[in-house]
Amino acid sequence: MQINELLIREFDQEMASTQKTLERVPADKWDWKPQEKSGSLGWMAAHVATLPGFTTATIQTHELDTSCPHSQNPARKRALRWLASQTSSFNRCGH
Repeated sequence: MQINELLIREFDQEMASTQKTLERVPADKWDWKPQEKSGSLGWMAAHVATLPGFTTATIQTHELDTSCPHSQNPARKRALRWLASQTSSFNRCGH
């Protein structure tokens, strides 16, 4: 089996596990933080959900400047849109 086939198989397994984990994030705990300096559970879930997109953007982008905290790479834009939609959905549920 070629390396790309092995990597795709591993990626698919990881994505299935990630999806199961994200489905278990309780909506009423979205703002919970394990400690004050940590990100919220909702932020951590969004981070995990967008990592595959960052990986893709990193591979497909000729040059990626990560030194700028406000970098507008495609993965960051998708993460911000996803987080905004989740926050909006969360707020519509009365939380």
